[in-house]
Amino acid sequence: MTGTVDLTQFKPGIDLQQIIERFQVPGISVSILLEGQVFAGTAGVLDCATAQSVSIDASFQIGSITKAFTATLIMMLVADNQIDIDLPICTYLPEFDLSDHKAANQITVRHLLCHTSGMDGDAFITDKEGVLAGEGLYDQLLSLRQLNPPGQRFSYCNIGYIVAGRLIEHLTGLTWDQAVRERIFDPLKMNSATTSAEEMKDRRFAHGHVMDRCSTEWNVSTNLYCLSLEGKAAGTTMAMSALDLLKFAQLHLNHGVTESDLCLLPKELIGAMQNIQAGLPKFAPESTVGWGLGWAIYDWSGHQVFGHDGDTLGQMAFLRIDPTNQTAMVILTNGGRAIDLAEDLFAHVYPRSVMSKNSEGQVNANTCGLSKSSIYLGGYARWGAGLRILRQGQSLAIEVQETHSTDSEKSGPYELVPVETHVFMYRRPGRSTPIYVQFDDFDKEGIPISLISGYRVFKKEYI
Repeated sequence: MTGTVDLTQFKPGIDLQQIIERFQVPGISVSILLEGQVFAGTAGVLDCATAQSVSIDASFQIGSITKAFTATLIMMLVADNQIDIDLPICTYLPEFDLSDHKAANQITVRHLLCHTSGMDGDAFITDKEGVLAGEGLYDQLLSLRQLNPPGQRFSYCNIGYIVAGRLIEHLTGLTWDQAVRERIFDPLKMNSATTSAEEMKDRRFAHGHVMDRCSTEWNVSTNLYCLSLEGKAAGTTMAMSALDLLKFAQLHLNHGVTESDLCLLPKELIGAMQNIQAGLPKFAPESTVGWGLGWAIYDWSGHQVFGHDGDTLGQMAFLRIDPTNQTAMVILTNGGRAIDLAEDLFAHVYPRSVMSKNSEGQVNANTCGLSKSSIYLGGYARWGAGLRILRQGQSLAIEVQETHSTDSEKSGPYELVPVETHVFMYRRPGRSTPIYVQFDDFDKEGIPISLISGYRVFKKEYI
């Protein structure tokens, strides 16, 4: 990567310190590729407890952006003729099975990469040691329920990428950590990149921050170097600087070729990763219109870009890549209203882009099905979370409950505002971006048996 230019010279008006204060973000690191030039800037602190400032080489957790690395490793195995992504997983991992044995025999590697396996996807299940070691993963997969038949529709699936990571280990004879370092980090000279919590302790590393419920300030450090070990391939441990993540973006912009002219992945496979493999509902978050092989596909005012977001405890990361204009942008944060900040910064840097394609205009309640609101009432669940639809005066409301830990947390109720037929939206405190709820998959009586919200399918609970 060529020398960097300070972000203040990129465009007049970008004041990162002012932006993080506006959105209550403790620290930020940004890198941008435009017309062959790299711009970078930082602001704020790595940890509110120590007030250590963010430097350009500081590492942040990138969360689920890791999935693009895992998908890239899988496609490298395709290039090596070690795997066919349209064959069932059990072709390569005979031990793979689910409670739905038929589905287990049908789920392909492609289904894993574009989140259409139908598995209840957020089950970060562990063995007694807290790690998916040995055969423990296969035993516990048998407890997973199937939300939909394989290939039927998109539902974000972390466990699918954990299985993909196991597949990489099986075919390469390496650990997933070794494979990502040898095949991606080292060739791209991503010197800050790591998947090791121990390595992070010896570096300038951003700590995540959560809200102090007494002061409503984002200043409580999580002191976590990673979320867990078992979910590495899905995004629980990887961390790096914004500049190093930009190097990975450049690999995908440059058709799989590094700056030193080393081809890591053939052009046609790079292109396949960026093509829509699974469509998303109209009201999917953040202008997302589909999913490729490891990449989310976004529509910015009719202009297609790809990328991914990452979310760990107190940290959020954002990556957008525009292949038409050969630009890319990385935003790494460690707390606060990061989603609102990212939308504001993307729109500022790319003024012609529109981050949200969804209208919030007033609608007729009858045309949205609100006159028959009783059909929506009840509980809907996926692994780790539940939603309950209830009446609140003349309106509908939603309660949100995180159920994946012993410290189960409930929030709401929040008013559901009708948008169009069977589609509603609500807002959570401190966040300007609305969250959409779309009911679908109706039974013979016209009662919805599932809903989609936040990229995920929730199934009706009959209790």
